[in-house]
Amino acid sequence: GLTPVQAMAAGRPVIAYAGGGALDSVVEGVTGTFFPEQTPESLAAALQLWEETAFDPETIRAHARQFDSALFKARFRAFVEEQVRG
Repeated sequence: GLTPVQAMAAGRPVIAYAGGGALDSVVEGVTGTFFPEQTPESLAAALQLWEETAFDPETIRAHARQFDSALFKARFRAFVEEQVRG
């Protein structure tokens, strides 16, 4: 799942197989598009949709920022502290 996030951090939309980590990071029609089957036809259909969609690079970058390691650490720390306080 890291490769799609890296592409999105650069403001680039992603074309990804609808499985695995991409399902957690790519937002259909906003940060990229999925192809549901690992076939040439499915990929071709996704490419067509991707070309017809107006993706906004800044929206894509903003979405990728939520996966920033510093943000993850801060959220994790807050979660642990909340659990300790009980």
